[in-house]
Amino acid sequence: MINPRISISLILTLSIFSCTHNNNSQGLDKVKDLYYQGLYDRARITLDSIMEEDDEISDLKVWLLSADIDIKLGQYANAANALDTVVLLDHSYLDTVLLKYQQIIDKLSEEGRYTEEIYYSQKIFLLDRTAVKPNLILEVSQKFLLEGDTSTAIEGLLFAHTNNISSLQVCFILARIYQQMGTKQIAVDWIDSALVIPGVNRMEVNQEKAKLLVEIAQDYLNQGKTHEAMTYLTESAYLTNGSVSAEASWLAGSLLVVWGKNYEASIYLERVLELERSSVLRDKALRLLNGM
Repeated sequence: MINPRISISLILTLSIFSCTHNNNSQGLDKVKDLYYQGLYDRARITLDSIMEEDDEISDLKVWLLSADIDIKLGQYANAANALDTVVLLDHSYLDTVLLKYQQIIDKLSEEGRYTEEIYYSQKIFLLDRTAVKPNLILEVSQKFLLEGDTSTAIEGLLFAHTNNISSLQVCFILARIYQQMGTKQIAVDWIDSALVIPGVNRMEVNQEKAKLLVEIAQDYLNQGKTHEAMTYLTESAYLTNGSVSAEASWLAGSLLVVWGKNYEASIYLERVLELERSSVLRDKALRLLNGM
């Protein structure tokens, strides 16, 4: 037989729960109405009052609605907190959460807030590696480069490299950044690091490295540092079978002629003839050889 006191207590508890649930349901309907009317500030205030009544809300619809409102208000950090709560409570909502994170990223991109854009791009990538188009983080990093914020660009590119996002392109971009910063050997190291990427086209990497070495050599030549330049030219001369290596061979041969080392010079000048069947560079190399 059921104890009458327990029965009354149970009925009262269920009545209170039902009343609270109905009040919250009505309150949420009001919030939704305000949201769809575009009255986001009022929707936020109304939802806050509902959430204050229950500081352990487990209804995912409440958190998702909260995120939607904050996205409209530009309160992206608050929206992100709400979305994190949803994933924490039920990971099956991940796809929905990722879509809303993408909305945040799109808004930040429109507003030119690239630091936050790259932060949230990295965040959703870590939530689901298939959620972000592979080159998004790379694109945002390049925006920083255009704005002259090299350190933030490098931070984004390093994240991309660590997580195998567009690794080859990242290596090339980092090499160029460090070259421009004057740290030439680090630039070369980044190109070399591309060679360990699984399945990489070594010819493509060597072509890029040959270009970089010639550019570094020319920087040294402009500074009058001919011996330093020669170090990079001699390596570049034999990296490819194309015009870049021909240019490196021509520059190396020319320098060696100036230094009076005609035999060594002839090796590089003949390399030009080998690589260039018909070009101004070939004609110059041929004239120099004939004049030795």
